[in-house]
Amino acid sequence: MTLLASEFMNRKRLLSLLFILPLLSGCRLDSTSSISESSTTSNTSFITSSESSVATTSFVSSSSVEEKDSVFSSIDSESHENSSKIENSSFEESSSSNMNFQVIKLDSSNEKIALSFSGDKPKEVYYSLDGETEIKVDEELIYDEEIFIPGLKKGSYTLRIVDDQNEEMILSSIEVSAIDRSGYAHFHLAAASGFGGYKDDGTLKDDAQVIYVNDNNKNTVQLKIGNNTYTGLVNILNHSKNLTTPVVIRFMDTIKTNQFKPKSVEEGKEPFDDVNYFYNEKEDTYTELNGLSSKIWAPSTIDVDRAKQGGVTEVSTVSKSKDTDSAFNNCKVANVSNMTIEGVSSTAGLLNWGFTFQKCAFIELRNLTFSDYTEDACSFEGSQGNYNKSTGVVEKTLDTNYQGYFLHHCTFNRGKNNWDLTQEQDKHDGDGSADLKKLSNVTFAYNHFYNCHKTGLIGGGNEQMTRNVTFHHNYYEKCQSRLPLGRQVNLHCYNNYYLNCGNCQDMRANSFTFSEANYFENCTSPQLATSDSVFSSTIIKSYQDVIVNASKASQASVALTREQSFTANCCPDGENDYSNFDTSSTLFYYDEVNKVSNVSLLESASNGKTTCMNLSGSYH
Repeated sequence: MTLLASEFMNRKRLLSLLFILPLLSGCRLDSTSSISESSTTSNTSFITSSESSVATTSFVSSSSVEEKDSVFSSIDSESHENSSKIENSSFEESSSSNMNFQVIKLDSSNEKIALSFSGDKPKEVYYSLDGETEIKVDEELIYDEEIFIPGLKKGSYTLRIVDDQNEEMILSSIEVSAIDRSGYAHFHLAAASGFGGYKDDGTLKDDAQVIYVNDNNKNTVQLKIGNNTYTGLVNILNHSKNLTTPVVIRFMDTIKTNQFKPKSVEEGKEPFDDVNYFYNEKEDTYTELNGLSSKIWAPSTIDVDRAKQGGVTEVSTVSKSKDTDSAFNNCKVANVSNMTIEGVSSTAGLLNWGFTFQKCAFIELRNLTFSDYTEDACSFEGSQGNYNKSTGVVEKTLDTNYQGYFLHHCTFNRGKNNWDLTQEQDKHDGDGSADLKKLSNVTFAYNHFYNCHKTGLIGGGNEQMTRNVTFHHNYYEKCQSRLPLGRQVNLHCYNNYYLNCGNCQDMRANSFTFSEANYFENCTSPQLATSDSVFSSTIIKSYQDVIVNASKASQASVALTREQSFTANCCPDGENDYSNFDTSSTLFYYDEVNKVSNVSLLESASNGKTTCMNLSGSYH
């Protein structure tokens, strides 16, 4: 028997206390509270007067210095709903008296409902948006201890949970919030048709294909592409260039593979000195993910067949020691448009491998945890013209067909590589966490980078161009470098939080960065702007950034007003001048009337810090 609303209101009050209080005890979010800054002033300390009507960058100061929140605006008046999971977790419940099912936690942020529970696994789950038809949840999304429902547009939802005895529980008034799609990935792109496999309202595109992958079916899952059916996750991704419709690939748990066995260079030698160092074999800890690429660059004396017997898939020979290298456990995805790869559980992710996207468009990755990647966890590469080394000029422009990359709500842990073949021996922690080059219109948002080494690269060399990049609400914790390291790019960084990091914003080669309301705490070098004889005007325009206890002074140019311009020469597409792009509504999402960045949530640096700590990273 299902209780009526009038019969369970008293129980609901008790349930609310039992449900919300544990969340409050573990919640760090308090968007209204101020964050006191360290009273210890760094070696290079610039103090912003609290009397000033214009808030400028503060290189910190004492707790008596106040940030002026009044200069920050949220264009979307409802954007703060995304900054509180507690508000989104409220609901009303009615249930059958004999049902063994208890809600532990419910998160309805970012166009999903993620519910963890104790008791019996439900037989069926249904959801409905108020006033619309009830929809059955795919059985793959119902786990032993959680239910995960992605692809929901903003609104108020009801869940109907049914057990094996057909007893029911009704959870109603679940408010689902929208994903923050601010930034360059959605700037003048895909406004009508959506992004990846989803529409911009958060629901699946009408013609999207959906496949579910877990660690058990990773080599047997199938997808029909055209007239052919491909078997295995990597095989599907390798042939996805033939897709004619959008696709959503849903990771149900952590997809694992094996690394090569640990091997070290003899003391006093380089890898090139000993050809036997280039022979190895894989561990057998996990079921191997079939089809990954593992390439090595080795001395010409190597026995290629012997190298491949151990699991290497490709060998290139080199003549100089500095050129030995590796790229292990790499999944290549090329010439694909409109693909979303997402995690649909609290354990979704990749272990010991990563993605390389080449010449793609409208790619979305979300809710994934990357761990122990041997090369890049996730890299994106487009195309551009030839480079004349003598003049430092790119003879052709950036190919802007490769555009639209949205990486959000992911967690990147430190990489791990058991077999470092480089002369420098600098790949023990993998290579990059999230690298990009020769692309247009990219947004990295609400990601958590934890204890990463070479974290994020924009441009693999001074000659490589990348246009229109946004980093916002990313949480960099104990990361060593490249947060990001950028070359020939126009970059907007806002409301990111850097805690206990090394080199943070490291900009080079005529890049122009608008750094807005970021928080740097206990970092070595918050902002580096490097120029040389060929690329002589690298600029970081810093506005409302906060720096606490930095070892080295910032090299940014501090803007006293939002509209202040700086002399620069930024040309990230080989044709157009993007210097001071941040005050142009043609080149940037700039609100010329209110003179602010036109984004859903732009906070003071201190409040942005809190948001990052609470909302950045994959779902847990």
